[in-house]
Amino acid sequence: MPTASTHSVPHETSDEKPDNAMPDDNLIDSGRGASSDNKDSNELERARIRLDSALDRLDATLDARAQNRAETAAAMAVEKSEKDAEISRLRAENRALRESQGQVSDRLDSAIGRLQIALGN
Repeated sequence: MPTASTHSVPHETSDEKPDNAMPDDNLIDSGRGASSDNKDSNELERARIRLDSALDRLDATLDARAQNRAETAAAMAVEKSEKDAEISRLRAENRALRESQGQVSDRLDSAIGRLQIALGN
């Protein structure tokens, strides 16, 4: 079962401050002055500038990649169109060759038949 704390907390009046009290915000601590605040402010500003620069580079890289992808997609679309046209042309050529092959085959069969008749077979 919990017991009452054995540590006592001294009662402070409004005019008293314990030895470990933090200084008021408007008082300058002996270890830290206006030059330290200015240094912190300068470091923070440099960090902000580096961050802004990094974000700008990231944006530029993303924009370049998007542009590259768009250009690649456009080039691929043109290439696909060219390949589709070539396939259509080759199919038409194939049909024409098949028709021609059929005609040649028919003419050869006819010529062979005439030769067989002429030879008496």
